[in-house]
Amino acid sequence: IDVIYKIMHTEPAPLAHAELQNLVAKCLKKSPAERFQNIREVSRALDKFVQNGFAVSPEKAKTILPEQISIKEV
Repeated sequence: IDVIYKIMHTEPAPLAHAELQNLVAKCLKKSPAERFQNIREVSRALDKFVQNGFAVSPEKAKTILPEQISIKEV
């Protein structure tokens, strides 16, 4: 029940990169009208993010654990 309450009423911890934080925050908005409306919108936002030169340093990449990644091919 505590987990459900947190999902419904609290915001997630911020990420280190502001642009990525904004993108993730939009995905997690409580109001459906404020979220991306479909996966195509998410994909375009991610493409724009990558095209703007986002890169993770090798040192930073080492801190990402495999279990933290949840990407499925479509």
